[in-house]
Amino acid sequence: MSRRRYIQAAAAGGALTLAGCSGNGGSNGNGNGNGDSDGNGDSDGNDGSGGGATELVVSMHQQGTNAFAQGQATAAVVNDATDEIRLDVRPSGSVRENIGRFARGETDLAFVGNWELANLEAGNEPYADIGVSLDQVVTYNYSTWMLITNDESVQTIEDLDGRSIGAGPEGAAVNQITRRICDMYGVDADFPDVAFGDKQGAFSEGIIDAAAITLTNFEVIVPWVEQIMASEDTYVVEWPDGGDMIVEDELISSVTWEQEQIPDFDRVPDGDHIGWDIGFFLASTTEVSDSSISTMLSTMNNNLDALIEANSAFSFHENMDYWTRAFYDGGGIHPGAQSFYEDQGLL
Repeated sequence: MSRRRYIQAAAAGGALTLAGCSGNGGSNGNGNGNGDSDGNGDSDGNDGSGGGATELVVSMHQQGTNAFAQGQATAAVVNDATDEIRLDVRPSGSVRENIGRFARGETDLAFVGNWELANLEAGNEPYADIGVSLDQVVTYNYSTWMLITNDESVQTIEDLDGRSIGAGPEGAAVNQITRRICDMYGVDADFPDVAFGDKQGAFSEGIIDAAAITLTNFEVIVPWVEQIMASEDTYVVEWPDGGDMIVEDELISSVTWEQEQIPDFDRVPDGDHIGWDIGFFLASTTEVSDSSISTMLSTMNNNLDALIEANSAFSFHENMDYWTRAFYDGGGIHPGAQSFYEDQGLL
């Protein structure tokens, strides 16, 4: 099943640092898989008072990430604007930990990625026996990716056989996806554990020959990519089949970069180029009522200016299409969210 996407840039202000890992757009994947909570994670979906607001526990990401800050901003605005629900935002070590919290009934909503949801739906490790079904609610951030090199002799990914690729930290979604793509094309590469912010240095020191790079929402070049472009020759790594295997893959969400959307690298493809996306969104289960989910979304929409003031990453949500942009095509949408998006003419 092809899940190829043609991306249209959403309206947004200034350069933003998005996603769970200092603007990389990917999960840091550093959870230990057991989802240890902070000890107070149990949630029964209400505030225990027999009346008043329905309390919803929301598991985000690590403190200090913009993902966690977005969750805090959402709670502050929603809790101030409505008496129907109350969001209790809590930090989490990783997306994997969030899925574990769902399985143990410790959270009502959580920050989840399309790559993790695709593997959950497919029953792949480490989620094979997790026993939980998740529905998508609202996009939080979205990034598009490709491979570049500083070696002009590298034309396609096959030229990276036996060489080193900076795919991001071990366990990150982009690291796993890059490895999968290399396997597709029979490329046996090394993957040094290089942090996103260290890729420019890794290029200059000869530690890596290529790197996975991202633009937030297909339009904002994140600072560590700007560093690479400022100090290195940069050439887009192409695919021997034009990217058909990526488009046809069941787990990877492919995107088409139109030529004019590709940054000003020293060499770019003659036409469109296939890449992939990594998106993050709030997910929930059907145990959370439709009315609670629709109330949260409508409150966010009605108070979007306040959300943007609280966290500029919500500027992307001025384009209503962005609210569902990161969704995994093979995953479900929460019925409360479905109703809201139908009212907005999105579904």
